[in-house]
Amino acid sequence: MSFVAFCIPVLASPKNDTLPAEVIAAKSIYLEDQKNDQAVLDAAYKQFNLWGRFTVSKSKDDADLVVIFTHKNGMDKWGFVGLTVMDVFVKGRNEPVFESKSALKTIFDPQMKTKVCITDFENHVERKN
Repeated sequence: MSFVAFCIPVLASPKNDTLPAEVIAAKSIYLEDQKNDQAVLDAAYKQFNLWGRFTVSKSKDDADLVVIFTHKNGMDKWGFVGLTVMDVFVKGRNEPVFESKSALKTIFDPQMKTKVCITDFENHVERKN
């Protein structure tokens, strides 16, 4: 049995239009998943390494950026199941400087939602350069 998935990157929030200089200058990131899901962290690590722009740090204190993934399950009013949110924080700031959300219609590999969020971030960062 195969499932058809529709990736829906949610509309970018206004803060995504003006990435701070610290994001563009950042060299390292720290990855965190709300559920400590190793599969999500592995997918994020792989996707960031494929991009090649940041070094993944093992310590939050040593990283320029902190990337936090959160997840919501259940079906929304449009029939989308599961939502992954990726917030990017600059060291020393309490509010995210970038947010990406992805949802998939039907049941599908959660790592794909992680990749969609990172690709959205990559497109915004590279557009600013």
